[in-house]
Amino acid sequence: MKTLIVSILLFCASIPSFTQNLTETHYWYDTHSKMMQGYYHRGLYPEAIQYIDSLKENQYLTPFDYYFFARLYALSNQFESSLYYLEKSVKQGISKEQIDVMYDLDKFRESHLNIVFEINYTSWHEEYLTSLSNAGKDTVYSHEITALYNLSREKSRYNILKIDGDEMYELKDSLSLYQDEQQTDSTVFVKLTNLITEKGFPTYKRVGNSFYRATDILRLNYYKNKSLSILENSWLKIKPLIVKEMKSGNLKPFYLAHLEDLHRVHQNKPQVYLATKVHSSSPTQNEVSVIAPEALNSRRKSIGLCSIQIEYWSQAVELPLSLQKIHFK
Repeated sequence: MKTLIVSILLFCASIPSFTQNLTETHYWYDTHSKMMQGYYHRGLYPEAIQYIDSLKENQYLTPFDYYFFARLYALSNQFESSLYYLEKSVKQGISKEQIDVMYDLDKFRESHLNIVFEINYTSWHEEYLTSLSNAGKDTVYSHEITALYNLSREKSRYNILKIDGDEMYELKDSLSLYQDEQQTDSTVFVKLTNLITEKGFPTYKRVGNSFYRATDILRLNYYKNKSLSILENSWLKIKPLIVKEMKSGNLKPFYLAHLEDLHRVHQNKPQVYLATKVHSSSPTQNEVSVIAPEALNSRRKSIGLCSIQIEYWSQAVELPLSLQKIHFK
């Protein structure tokens, strides 16, 4: 245990040498955006809005953040500001279908500025489509990842038998189904890591939404095959490539910590950062286990994540019982 804690501290200490500014920027983003979410979930919209100015120039803002700003302003009857952020969100990919079903914008739709939105939506959306065509994505790499992702989801529950020339379907028993899934997952993971080793890690900037498909394969396929050494070797090959993209700012500073915490969860080991999805309605959330929990917030800050109290508060969920009496540093 002492060796592990020392290793963690050494990892944290090494971060400022190459990603300190990125880490601090994300910590600021994560803290303020989570405060906004917490006030939103409590219906305190003016309190949530006060954080928008502090985030305006933050490089980690997403189209969904601008969309969220627009919703908050609409809920506060500040429709000009709502229109401004609707324009920014549409130009970055938020669709009219998403906007039309959002009840937070009901009051905005009743205002005269909704006419301005309706008139301009098409041109704003076309600007987004133009930006996509000029983005220079690696479409070949993206399609290769998508093919692997689809393969990982094509798991038949039936054996196909031929009797007198006719195809018959036999339901697989649970053991056969499990073994088939394990084999498919292992195959997909190894193929993906070989692809990553050859071409570099597939960031969103490079392959678009296929980045999320690659991440899903890493999260869902590798970690439930934790006992296979071939998968561990594949992981060791791509880990330096992930670090490289984190240093360059193409991956968020907590990306690796998220994967490694998830790995520990599936091994029934204590987490290091609670960088996985920490808020859950599951009863087991009260049994969350963390290494050296009193230093948890310091470690989270070192990878750009807000304090664990703000993380849970943002979702209107209480801290797990195992953390409620901890005096965090």
